[in-house]
Order: sequence, then C-alpha cells, then structure tokens
Amino acid sequence: MGIITGLAGLGAAKKQKKIAKRQARAAAAQAEAQKEQQRIEQVRANLQVRKDKQKQFREARIRRGQILAGAIASGTESSSAAQSALGGIGTQFGANIGQINVQQGFGEAISQQQEAAADQATEINRLQGKSNVIAAKQKIFEAGAELGSSIFSTFGPGPGSSFGNKT
Repeated sequence: MGIITGLAGLGAAKKQKKIAKRQARAAAAQAEAQKEQQRIEQVRANLQVRKDKQKQFREARIRRGQILAGAIASGTESSSAAQSALGGIGTQFGANIGQINVQQGFGEAISQQQEAAADQATEINRLQGKSNVIAAKQKIFEAGAELGSSIFSTFGPGPGSSFGNKT
C-alpha cells in the first residue's frame, strides 16, 4: 500500500510542478498585457492632448479674427482697446496650452507609476511561481523518499547487501 501511495504522491507532485510553471508564465504574460494596455492608453491620451491644443489654437484664431473684424468695421483696429483685446487672446491661449501641458505631465507621471506597479506585480508573480515550483520539487523529493522507504520496508535491503545484517 505504501508503494502505491508513494507513486501517486510522486505523480501528483510532478503535476503540481508543471502547473506552477504554467501559472508563473501566465502571470508574466498578464503583466505584459497590462503594460501594453497602459502604453496604448498613454498614446490615446497624447492624441487627445494634441487635439485639445489644436482646438485651443483654432478658437484663439477665431476670437482674434472676430476682434479684428469688429475693430476694422468700427475703424479702431489700431486702438489700444483692440490691441489689448488681441493681447488678452494671446495670453489666454498661452494659459490654456500651459494647463493642457500640466495635465499631460500628470497623465504621464500616472502612467509611469502604473507601469512601475505592473513591473512590481510581475516580480511578485514571478517569485510566487518560483516558490510554487520549489514547493512542488520538495513534494517530489518527499514522495520519492516515501516511495523508497516503502520499497525498502517491503522488500528489504536486497541480496548481497550488508545493510541491516548483524553478523
């Protein structure tokens, strides 16, 4: 009965080792997929930033054109009021672009932190998988030792062996 138990334990431990290795590979693949998803999200965010900047530029151009058209129609295009209004548009445009740049910087910092977290998760999963493989190897060793002990206790030391002889 002990031999059968030892063989079954040995088989189960080897299967557990295979599963632990597959689990470690799957965890690494999952972490890589998360990093790729984060990279794609950053590209999307950068495209949105570009779109927002273009929108700000277009709106500033339209406002500038409206102010110039009104000033020309009233004959005040060179007045200080018209020039101040045009300067204000430039100032507001610069402030809006600056805010967009700040938000982009925050987004990039968050993306870098998320990537670092994914790297740490990968390392944790790798170490957990390694631990599982080591535990499976230990079970294989224990099952082999149990099997050897069962064989030895069932069949004895074997012919010609001086082990256990009290002569």
